Amino acid sequence: MFRTVILCLLLAASTAWVYSDSLRFDFVSYDDPDYVLDNSSVAQGISRGGLRYALLSTDMGNWQPLNWLSYMLDYELYGLRAGGYHATNLILHVLNTLLLFLILRGMTRAEWSSALAAALFGLHPLHVESVAWIAERKDVLSTFFALLAMAAYATYALRPSRTRYLAVALCFVLGLMAKPMLVTLPLLFLLLDYWPLARWRGSFASTRSLVIEKIPLLVISLAFGVMTLVIHHSRASLAYRIVGQEIVGFNGVNLANAVVSYIRYLGKTLWPSDLSVLYPHPALTESGGVPLEVWEVAIAAALLALITIGVFKSRRPYAVMGWSWYLVSLLPVIGIFQTGAQAMADRYTYIPLIGIFIAVVWGGAEWVARWRPGGRNLAPAAGVAAIVLLVLYAAAAQRAVQPWRGSLPLYENALSVNPRNNLIRLNLGNAFIERGEIEKGMEQFRIALEVNPKYVDAHHNLGFALANERHYSEAITQYNEALRIRPDYAITHKRLGEALREQGRNEQAAHHLRRAIKFGLGSQQTHYDLANLLRENRDLPGATQHYQRTLEINPNHTGARRALDSLQERAP
Repeated sequence: MFRTVILCLLLAASTAWVYSDSLRFDFVSYDDPDYVLDNSSVAQGISRGGLRYALLSTDMGNWQPLNWLSYMLDYELYGLRAGGYHATNLILHVLNTLLLFLILRGMTRAEWSSALAAALFGLHPLHVESVAWIAERKDVLSTFFALLAMAAYATYALRPSRTRYLAVALCFVLGLMAKPMLVTLPLLFLLLDYWPLARWRGSFASTRSLVIEKIPLLVISLAFGVMTLVIHHSRASLAYRIVGQEIVGFNGVNLANAVVSYIRYLGKTLWPSDLSVLYPHPALTESGGVPLEVWEVAIAAALLALITIGVFKSRRPYAVMGWSWYLVSLLPVIGIFQTGAQAMADRYTYIPLIGIFIAVVWGGAEWVARWRPGGRNLAPAAGVAAIVLLVLYAAAAQRAVQPWRGSLPLYENALSVNPRNNLIRLNLGNAFIERGEIEKGMEQFRIALEVNPKYVDAHHNLGFALANERHYSEAITQYNEALRIRPDYAITHKRLGEALREQGRNEQAAHHLRRAIKFGLGSQQTHYDLANLLRENRDLPGATQHYQRTLEINPNHTGARRALDSLQERAP
């Protein structure tokens, strides 16, 4: 017991030390504003309105009420002081590391192997994104409940009862309420039944009973999975605008990328270099994605098949369980059904790498126990090697944490990995502009256009920056070029309309505002702006129509109400 306490303290201290610098970091402009900084619902704190938002919102493409509530609690405690949000992420990561150690120790009785696997989990650089990024709270929070569910399941497997099963289901649901990636957890429980719980007896009857036992949990997974797909489907038009219809959904390119990503994750696990906040999808060549070659996909598929065959032929239960854990837990995010611009993401490895760590650590322990050259005991040398490996990973993780200190270093690091990453270059340009460094921001947009002259978003962002500097003619040129490439880009039609209005070209401005509405940007602001423009053009019926539409969207819009009342008073 004393040794267990000491190991817990060492795990907690080393993990906290690696991430301690993050407590001084700021928010970054990559998703943090949507989750916290600019989210007025989170700023309500723990309140009736906040609870309503958490339970009903599908913002950011998922139903994640527990995640929203955690931010609201942080807001109550820290306001908008970023260090507090980083501290919550770090505390959850430390707790996850300790839980993993205690769960593995309890199920296997292998204290040193459990400690090493947990240390790899706590210190590996691929987990930096999940911990140092405030917007990725859902990773550490959902995993906390997933590990509690595992602990409850281990207790249930030892002495089954309805109460213990309900505890498993409750923790499972809470985890899903933070991140729906956990839908594969019932299958992971089946793997735990195989090893280390040894509940599989080799007969059809025992296997069937274990599967039947998981049916209530699988029903929960199905419900959350269907809900997530419905939410993603409802946001499909947004996804098309952001990343292009060619990569959203299921197709051959996404399947090939999934196969390659399984192997690339293994490579980065072994040698965690060139880590980036975004790896562009291979289909997004205009954004810096590198198309996959046939030979790359073939080699990745062959390696995947060879590893799988080798693992199952080895008949090592920990290896079969660990490798299967990796394959299964990555399935929801491997990109077979693509919803975003990423080819892969470090954060997606947070739970899956547990399986790899188990397979490697228990395999290494077995090799050390069996191989005794000259009768020598290799355990001391293996212990030293393990410590050296942990120190190297910890040092690499501490370096990987540093770019998260702010938006500029985060984007500059990503561009050092892939200078053609135009999605990130646009974010860097926007970050410069937010700091008031307009010329530096526009320079980034121009560099993006040098990489790809047909990059629509770069033309749009450059046009917007020029318009803000009152260089309307140049801005209009950029907007028109963007619309030449993508005629249905609603936001560009709106911005072009605004620039044309500033030049007094009201007829053309009205045309583009109508196009913006036609192509899906029918917000209250767009209708209100168009109504004001039509009123200036003395198109009073048109102005009336769009003031009315503004009020249909927002009945409390005082500007539209006053303008409409004024028009009605003047009507004959």
